Amino acid sequence: MAKQIFDDNRRDYGDGLKKFEPNDLNNALMLDLSRLQEEKKQSILNLYFKYRMTVLDNNEESSLVNEINDIFVNEYAI
Repeated sequence: MAKQIFDDNRRDYGDGLKKFEPNDLNNALMLDLSRLQEEKKQSILNLYFKYRMTVLDNNEESSLVNEINDIFVNEYAI
């Protein structure tokens, strides 16, 4: 979800250059994390710590990041 927010606020230049100008992020949307129930917050933290351990063990498990993103998408879907 964060990648989508960044992608929505960057500029594309020639040769595939993607860049943020000084004020591009000033108008970006933000997630209101206070809307999350404690159970969801704890799930996100648990998944993050599991993911972090896989990175530290040089065995990155990106499916954990996808699970975190799915929580955000489901909670903040319009």
